[in-house]
Amino acid sequence: MSGFNNMMYFAGVVEDNHDLTNAGRVRVRAFGIHPPRKTEDDADSVPTEHLPWATVLDSSYGVAPVIPSVGDWVF
Repeated sequence: MSGFNNMMYFAGVVEDNHDLTNAGRVRVRAFGIHPPRKTEDDADSVPTEHLPWATVLDSSYGVAPVIPSVGDWVF
């Protein structure tokens, strides 16, 4: 379980939920970690495609995972 040693929790907004691996991951712009997206030519902007994939955890224990929609706020 090496991936859980340095687990990071954050709140943010889902910007992409089209995970080509079908693992149920989403790309989240984390509040206080990623700068707000302004424009493509803004030097401080992080484009959606550069955001890391986040694993979705819910109370279904993998039986019926719910993938958040784009624009949903998540923790």
